[in-house]
Amino acid sequence: MGRLVWPVACPGCGVPDVPWCAPCRAVLAAPPLGLVELPVATAPPVRAAARYDGAARGLLLAWKERGRHDLSPLLADALRRAGAAALDAAADAGVMDAGLVDGGPTGAAGGPLALVPAPSTRAAVRARGDDLVADLARRWSTSLARGGREVPVRRVLAMRRGAGDQVGRTAAQRTAARRGALVVRAAPPRRCLLVDDVVTTGSTLAEAARVLALAGCRVEGAVVVLAAPPPGAGRRRSGRTGSRDGRPDGGDRRHDAL
Repeated sequence: MGRLVWPVACPGCGVPDVPWCAPCRAVLAAPPLGLVELPVATAPPVRAAARYDGAARGLLLAWKERGRHDLSPLLADALRRAGAAALDAAADAGVMDAGLVDGGPTGAAGGPLALVPAPSTRAAVRARGDDLVADLARRWSTSLARGGREVPVRRVLAMRRGAGDQVGRTAAQRTAARRGALVVRAAPPRRCLLVDDVVTTGSTLAEAARVLALAGCRVEGAVVVLAAPPPGAGRRRSGRTGSRDGRPDGGDRRHDAL
């Protein structure tokens, strides 16, 4: 009876009467992509859980644009698994900074690590009812704390007014538009991993790393749920255009460009 009034379907494939199906969930539970090659050279090393394609794309869009916040645990778990290697690399960097290899302390420690979520505009937060990326970062931090590892979330980045949407822009246009679009609104940690939901060209993450570095924070890397191909990548390879909602097409060949 409830489904007649409030119908539900898996946003990944459309199977009715389930919030998500096992095959679509398995897409996010598959081994992470690892490091993603990006056209913006100044972006930090980025690790992703899966490609912005097919079922994964449907799940993320439902979570982000259609109020399906019940999908947050699935996406947060994918983020956690994608970020395991980033945490290990950051830990190794911290040991090297502390001079704890080959004989003992030889320098200042790098400082504790924190998760810094990419900011959303105030309008986006109001429309979605929450800062969804920050929520994913909190869930990841909580799961780490349960395992005895303290990596707090530090929401120190903010978006300037009028920063604008990045959809449909080339890598160069995105980089130019993001220059000066982010500000550090509070004292940052000494070291951090950036967190976001989707990466396309890496322009937002590059700008975040730049402003954080100016504030004295070293960005060890970034972790995202999904990696999308840069604008035009699919057209160069397959002649396809973007989807009607203005986002990258879900075809497999577009994602070969990654």
